[in-house]
Amino acid sequence: MDRDSVTQIKIGTHKFSIVGLKKAFESMAETYVEQADDTVAEELLNRLSKKNYIPEKVQKKYGRAFVREFRRFLGQPFDDENSQGLEIKVLGAGCVVCDSLENKVMEALTEMSLAAELEHIRDGDQIAEYKVKGTPALIINGKVMCSGTTPSKNEIIKWLEETGCCKKSGEIMDKPEAVFIKNITFSDVHNLAELVEYEEGRVVSRTLLKIHLSV
Repeated sequence: MDRDSVTQIKIGTHKFSIVGLKKAFESMAETYVEQADDTVAEELLNRLSKKNYIPEKVQKKYGRAFVREFRRFLGQPFDDENSQGLEIKVLGAGCVVCDSLENKVMEALTEMSLAAELEHIRDGDQIAEYKVKGTPALIINGKVMCSGTTPSKNEIIKWLEETGCCKKSGEIMDKPEAVFIKNITFSDVHNLAELVEYEEGRVVSRTLLKIHLSV
């Protein structure tokens, strides 16, 4: 199962589960490291189509996403079609410190009235792919902002400001087009059973919403 494990990747604004992605990357790492993106995309589509249903009319989108993840796997620069928005990842197994970092990010986003995709990655194999020095780690739009330490909320706000996603002081903030709450899009319809990955012999859960009330 380890060799043909399921990996979630983002294609456009949605995430899809791909079987055998890591295995394909490992077998292609040496041979295709210097190959052009089109060549890599064609080979990955050919290999992964055998175990995954990839509609013909969206193969180009899948191909670009496969190449992006392949370059990330190799530690090479890559074009991220999702870089126009604000994408935040918290890496950590789910300990108190890691959860605290996630909560600080949520508080910072709320204070700044920013819409963002926030994902807390807890799986050890997925965390290893980001090659951070330690956890918890915070990644904003593909850049590792910290690893092995917990930044203050003010530091997080400063980093968010540096992304350019904020309006200049004195301007009225527009209402965000989408609101993301604990890894899900507020405006979308979701099948709750699909939001948690089953793990035999373990109790798994996922926080969808936290509300802080002050009197």
